[in-house]
Amino acid sequence: MGVGAFRLMALDEEQMIVFDAYPQNDRYLLAHGLVYYSTMSSTIALVSINIEGDKHLDNVIALIKKEQPDVVCLQEVMQSSIDHLKKSFNMELVFVPMKQVVGHDIKGIAIATNLPILETWVLYYAGNKEVLPVTEAGEKRDPYANNHMVLAVTVEKDGDTYTFANTHFTWSPGGQVIELQETDMENMLNQLSTLPEFVLCGDFNAPRGGPIWGKLAQRYIDNIPHGITTTIDPTLHHAGPLPYVVDGLFSTSGYTVGNVHVIPGISDHQAVSGLIGIA
Repeated sequence: MGVGAFRLMALDEEQMIVFDAYPQNDRYLLAHGLVYYSTMSSTIALVSINIEGDKHLDNVIALIKKEQPDVVCLQEVMQSSIDHLKKSFNMELVFVPMKQVVGHDIKGIAIATNLPILETWVLYYAGNKEVLPVTEAGEKRDPYANNHMVLAVTVEKDGDTYTFANTHFTWSPGGQVIELQETDMENMLNQLSTLPEFVLCGDFNAPRGGPIWGKLAQRYIDNIPHGITTTIDPTLHHAGPLPYVVDGLFSTSGYTVGNVHVIPGISDHQAVSGLIGIA
């Protein structure tokens, strides 16, 4: 946890709450990160990860087999990998394409689950849903040749319904804010307002502490603990260690989110994992 940090635990009949305390100047910052429920009827285990195409499929599959989540949100999924992932996860999988890479494959986002899917939404906030953008590979690629959408599903467990939303947000160089991101964020917030209560995860391509992340955090609950200082994998990302939390886990007030942590060594982004309950 670092020098000077310590952990506090509060216990009542319903739950145990764990706070990580981090020194900050002459006081301590409490990060409410881990919630263990004892009497809740059910929770849903969630994993979200940018899998970087087909570069780390063995790692991703091993993670899902080990963690056994109920819902998996994936970004940068190759269409050619879908059948392999469905079979390996033993889950249903919903995929939406974002772009076609010349000479390679169609890339998009997906949600996989072992729970019954009651409803599915595809909410576009950038691009044209009637036209799939095409881009070159490698250094000639156009990072803005993408459709962007929120993919959401409602699932059922033990008589309760849960809505999970997934997105891969607009990229900018060096985590800097660009006008296109501001426009796309407003459009995405408008689309999210049409959903019932939800949990939102994904790669937001905008660091926590900046104005783009801040627009989400102003409207929804940011469930990434303050003690997590990066979601970029320090060894698998091409740029090495970067101090950016760009992979998020947000929720509306209808849900409880606990035991949130990141898992390194899977892809160029760390996996985000948590337990979701009904508030």
